[in-house]
Amino acid sequence: MNPLLILSTLLFLLASGIARAQEPHSHGGQPCQGHAHDEDDDDAEEEDAADHDHDDPEAIIPDHALRLLGVTTVEAQAGIIGEEIRISGSFQPSTGGVTVCGVPVTGFITLHVKPGQPVKTGDPLFSVASPELIERRQAIAEARAALAQAETFAHALADRLQALQTAGGRNAELTQQLAERNSERDTARQRLATLERAFADLLSGTHITETGYTVTAPRPGIADCLPLPARTWNETGSAPVRIVDPQALLFQAEAPLAESLRLRAGMTGRVENAQRKPLTEMAEITLAPIGDPQRRTRGIYLQAPVTDDQTFPGMPATLAVNTCRSDHDHRGQVVIPAASVAREGLTARVFLRDSANPNRFTARPVILIEESNGLAVVEGIHPGEAIVVHGAYELKQAFPAAAASEKKVPGHFHADGQFHTGTH
Repeated sequence: MNPLLILSTLLFLLASGIARAQEPHSHGGQPCQGHAHDEDDDDAEEEDAADHDHDDPEAIIPDHALRLLGVTTVEAQAGIIGEEIRISGSFQPSTGGVTVCGVPVTGFITLHVKPGQPVKTGDPLFSVASPELIERRQAIAEARAALAQAETFAHALADRLQALQTAGGRNAELTQQLAERNSERDTARQRLATLERAFADLLSGTHITETGYTVTAPRPGIADCLPLPARTWNETGSAPVRIVDPQALLFQAEAPLAESLRLRAGMTGRVENAQRKPLTEMAEITLAPIGDPQRRTRGIYLQAPVTDDQTFPGMPATLAVNTCRSDHDHRGQVVIPAASVAREGLTARVFLRDSANPNRFTARPVILIEESNGLAVVEGIHPGEAIVVHGAYELKQAFPAAAASEKKVPGHFHADGQFHTGTH
C-alpha cells in the first residue's frame, strides 16, 4: 500500500478524532461504556483525567498509529544556549606550576622523554656525557692520590723521629720536615674535601654514570621540552626539560578584535581538541584589559582543571565560548530540540507525551526564547517532560490550529477505530 496514502488516512483519523473531542456524545442516550477498548488505554485514563490540564488540546493515539508516525521523544532539560565562538590558541604553563630541570655541567645531552610525556618522580629525563665532568672526577682522583702521598711521607718521618727520640737522640731537621709534611697533608685533605663537596652539590639529584650523569624528575607532572637530536651540546645552566603541573596549565589565545567585542566577563567556555573532545572543564574566561592595536587582537585566557591526561604545554587547541552569561537569571527556561517546536504564525507549540499514559498527547503553547545550533530555549514546559521530536510535524497537521482552539475535552480511540470524547 502507498505509504503516503497510509499517512494521509492516519492524519485524517487523528484530525477527525480531535475535532470530535469538542462535543460530548452518547450511544442511544447512554454514556459511552461497554465497548471493547484498546488494552493499552484501559487503566491510565481514569487516573490521568483528574490531573490533566484540559486547556490544552489532547488526544489518545493507539500504538499502531504511533508506529506509523514514527513518534520519538526526548526529555526537556533545564539550561541555556547561546551562540558559540571558537578561538584557536595553545596551552602554556602558568606561574608557579613549573619545575626547571637544568644542566649542572656542560656536555652532550640525550633526552629520555618526549614533549608532553607524563613522568613520575625519579623517572630519567636526560643524560649528559660531559668532558668537564670527567675532568672534575680526574681532579678528585689526583687530589686523593696527593693526600695519600702526603700522609705516607708524614707517617714515615713521624716513625723516624719517634725512633730517634726513643734512642735518646734529637734531630731538629727531621722535626722541621715532619711539620712541613703534616702541613702538606692537611692542605691535600682540605683540597680533596672541597672538590668532593663541590662535585656532590653540583650533581645533587642526579645519577652519576661512568662518562657523565642522568637527571631525574624531581616531581610528577608533564615533560615540557624541545625535541633535541641525540648528543646535542648544552652549556651549564641551560634547561632542556621543565616539569609542568597538569592542573596549572593556562590556555592562551589571541582573538581578533571583532570577535573579542562579542565576549564579556562572566561568559563560560572550555577547551577542545580538533575533534571537539573536551580537554578542560567549563570555567569563566578572562579577557586582557586592552587589545593589541598593531595586531588588532585581544588576549583571551582560561584556566580550568584539565580532563584529558594527554594535554601538554604548547599543545594547540580551541576555546569554545558560549555567549550566554553564567550570571544571568534563566529560571523557568528549558532546552529542547528545535525540531520539536511547531510554529504557527507568531505562536509556537510542542507536543507532550503523558508520563503515566504513553498514548496520551497534549499540544502545549510555549514561548520561544532563542534558537541556536539545532536547540531551542522555551518557557511553558517543565524539565523532565517528554517532548515529541520525530512525528511532531505530523501531529501538528492533526491537531487544530492554536488560534482556533478553545477549551478541549480529552478523547480516546476505541478498538473499532472510532474516536470518542471523555474518559472512563
